[in-house]
Formats: sequence, structure tokens, C-alpha cells
Amino acid sequence: MHAQVSRPSGASSQIHFCVASCLRPGNQLVRAVHGSGEGLTHEHGTVHADEESTLTSSSDPCAFCAKFSIDADVGQREWFDEILAQTKDFVLVPGVGALVQGYTLIVARKHYRTMASVGAPELAEFLDFVAHISDELRKLYGPLLLFEHGSATPQVSKGTCIEHAHWQILPLPTTIWTRLESDRMLIEVRDFRDVACQLGWRQSYLYIQDSEGICKLLVQNSPIPSQLLRREIADALGRPQEWDWALFPNWGNLRATIRDVRALHLSQ
Repeated sequence: MHAQVSRPSGASSQIHFCVASCLRPGNQLVRAVHGSGEGLTHEHGTVHADEESTLTSSSDPCAFCAKFSIDADVGQREWFDEILAQTKDFVLVPGVGALVQGYTLIVARKHYRTMASVGAPELAEFLDFVAHISDELRKLYGPLLLFEHGSATPQVSKGTCIEHAHWQILPLPTTIWTRLESDRMLIEVRDFRDVACQLGWRQSYLYIQDSEGICKLLVQNSPIPSQLLRREIADALGRPQEWDWALFPNWGNLRATIRDVRALHLSQ
């Protein structure tokens, strides 16, 4: 049964969790060097002034809360913050840094650091929403990769740029398991419910799920490098320099995503 994506009448019912006995901390990673640059680069040149100011002014306590919370000021949103689908507690929006067309984010309206830390009713609603959106986007774009850099605390992990719970959805026909597992320990889990039950808000993690239903997890005590999975994906696509969403927003792909997903009428 799909989530109601226009005007949901209430929260989903409680769900029961089963702890995966195989969950355990992964091996430590070498910290990657963070990218830096003097300015932002547009896919066809310099970012326009209005676009650049938006990307570089995300020093608010939480940019996602300001834009997508229940009582958010709509005036805080930019053209690329269009809500493409929504439930009571979650929204689907296009993602800046669209390595490919179809790159979108599912963002929690309330402020949680990770999706694993949301309450049980909200988690049930979220997973139902994910299933519905994934089914629709798969028809349009083909195989998808879904992932989250879950940052438990600012001190523990810098793997996520905005420390507000959100999943990234990226159409990706090329598997990246071999790439990631060559020098890191990824643990296969049954589904995200196991992650939520075992970790909750206590531990930072990288969760990855593909269109075949394979779900894998990286957990470690040391910081997860910034945008780790985006680095790997950009390299797999043959554009290794484009991993940083702020330096390479890829506005053309983002605009195409808004156009294509609008046509699905997910919010009607």
C-alpha cells in the first residue's frame, strides 16, 4: 500500500523491528581530503549570482528546516527547492549536484539527524513513501541507488553536508558494490528497519540500497569522509571532479529532473 502523497490523513501505524544479528562496526577508513575552491562552477561556466548566493549561504542552523518544515516560510525556498511529492512528514525535492537526471532527495520535515532516529510511526510512513517514489522513478529512469550518510553528531561524522535526515535517490545503471567493497567492509542487512532498530541516533553510518533490494551498511567510529559515496559515483561515471554538489550543482540535470518528475503528477 503506497503512502498518500498529496494530503495524508494521519501517521502510519506502529511497525515491529527485528534486529539483524550481523550488524557490527566496520573497519576504519582513511579520512579523505575535503575538496575546496575559490568559487562555484556551473556546468556551463560560472554560477549566476542568485544561484551562487543560495549555495554559499547555507550557514543557517538548518537549511532544510527553514525550507521544508511544516511551518516553513515558503519565501525561504529557491526555484530548485520545489516539492515534487509529499506526505505529512516527508517531502521529495530535486537534488543540487545532480550527477545524472533524476537525482532527488527525500527530506524529513521535522529535524532529525538521521532517518534511523525517527519515531516508529514516521519510519513506517517514510518507508512506504520511499517504496512508492522508487517505483515511479524506476519507471522513468531505470535502476536506482538510494543512500544516506547518517550523521549521529557533528563531532562523530562529517560525511553529510547538511545534518538533517535525508535520503538521496540517484538513477545509476552501474553497480558500485565491487568498487566500495574493494577496501571497505560493507555489511549486508535485511532492510532499513534493521538499521533503525540497531543504531537509531547512537551511531553514524552510510546506508546503501539498490533496485534489486540489496541493502548494505558501513558503520565505523571514525568520521566517514565527506560525500564518500558521491565521490565513488562520480568516479564510476567518469567525472571524478564532480563529486562535490556545491562546486558542481549541475543545474541542467536538475531542471530536467523537475520537468520529468512533475510530469509524473506524484502530488495529485
